[in-house]
Amino acid sequence: MNNMDEVLQAISIGLIVACFLLNTNRILKSIEICKECLVILGNNVGVKDDIVAKSLYKLIYMILSDAYSAINNNTNALKYVEEILQIYRCSEEKLAEYKLSFKLAETYFYQSKYVKARELLEKALLISIEIGDRIGEASCYAILGKVYQSAGEYEKAREHIKKSLTICTEIGHRDGEAFYYANLGDVYKLVIVLTKRLIVSCHVAIAFVAS
Repeated sequence: MNNMDEVLQAISIGLIVACFLLNTNRILKSIEICKECLVILGNNVGVKDDIVAKSLYKLIYMILSDAYSAINNNTNALKYVEEILQIYRCSEEKLAEYKLSFKLAETYFYQSKYVKARELLEKALLISIEIGDRIGEASCYAILGKVYQSAGEYEKAREHIKKSLTICTEIGHRDGEAFYYANLGDVYKLVIVLTKRLIVSCHVAIAFVAS
């Protein structure tokens, strides 16, 4: 296929079929068609940077992500979400990049992939500051606090959650303020519990040595 319109039309039809197959639980066939669409796009250099082509890339990656999620292949599902994120970055779609970075970071957080979650959240945080989204900024600090808490870095966890509280106080976001106070309380309670355990362990060790 050499004509751009023909290429884009063929891929559009392919994606309609891929969606139908996905919705009728023929997952592997849907994945196969999406990958064929990617090959066609990749083989047509003139199409690759077209605005419509970029939209098609996003649709292909979305379908592939949903398809792999449906067969519990989370590694590939996340891989294609990362591809969509890369398109947002290259196109400088800041708000879309922020939202997807935040959502993806939460997914990695719940999978205990804290380094990856932190990287994405730090990027999302920079974007939220750049676009002036104060609530988004507070949310990024809060989830970063949870990441640090889960990684055992309690001082950093407190610092980030306190930043969320400060923002919510400044903008008068009372619900967020209450929520982040509760988060901060959870960190302090955990530190107290761990401190008590450490004291008990020290007492046991001292008693053992003394005996």
